[in-house]
Amino acid sequence: MFQLVSKYKTEAVLALALLLGLIFHIYRTNSLVLQRTSDLRKAIEQRDSVAEIARASLKRLNLMERRGILSQLSNMFAHELKQPLSTVVNYCNGLKMYGESVKLDPILSESIEAISSETQKAAAIVDRVRSYAKSTQPVSSEAKADLSEAIRKAINAFRLYVSTQCRLNVDIPESCMVAGDPLELEILVLNLLRNASDAVEPLGKDAQIKVEVKQTEAGCTLNVKDNGPPVTSDVVERMRRALQASIKTDGLGLGLMIVHAIIERHRAEINIQQLKPQGISISVTFKGADS
Repeated sequence: MFQLVSKYKTEAVLALALLLGLIFHIYRTNSLVLQRTSDLRKAIEQRDSVAEIARASLKRLNLMERRGILSQLSNMFAHELKQPLSTVVNYCNGLKMYGESVKLDPILSESIEAISSETQKAAAIVDRVRSYAKSTQPVSSEAKADLSEAIRKAINAFRLYVSTQCRLNVDIPESCMVAGDPLELEILVLNLLRNASDAVEPLGKDAQIKVEVKQTEAGCTLNVKDNGPPVTSDVVERMRRALQASIKTDGLGLGLMIVHAIIERHRAEINIQQLKPQGISISVTFKGADS
């Protein structure tokens, strides 16, 4: 045995060295693969991080673009519609003066008065929407408004201008004073009702919208709930992210942007929840008039 080892000593050493070299090569190769894999993973994570930053930047640019469009549209509406709206008001005032001398039919007089009132309201809304694009200054803490009255006016406008046939359940107190602007609150409620109406439209006669106000020591909470078709949590999350993007495929998202602007100006808090088994609830909490 000793002679055999002595005879093949050189070959055994070479074989052992080759084996050790092979083991070292395998270890080194595996180490390099792990290191390159780690570097590649870090590079992918860095790329994804850069892509996420780029996407966030694009979203901000898109928001700025939409606000720019809103500003341009508002300025165009205010400039182009001011004159015809003023003309309509003047005609209505002329008809009212004429009616006082010839005693028009009461229904006709009431219609003229309604046209004049709605036209003045339209002019005020155009000017107010234009102000959203120019400034997001908070509403004065001294401003007082009756939220219940604003809801009633918004519901009347909703029933006149929205064709969706849905059951509207209203549970609001006779009066609920909050710190805010009456016209802006009316616009806010009207936009929430319109969004709810769009959500329940596929349900037809089974469509339902509930509007309620809950009073607390700190203020009032407006709830607008619908029984629209189930939506994904992603849609609800998109609505929660500052209400800055439309969830409607054919919309510009301006309605939700106006809601967001009014909420910011009133220092209010908004909460969006997914109802079970279907529907969405939007809650807006306002500070009380004495807060």
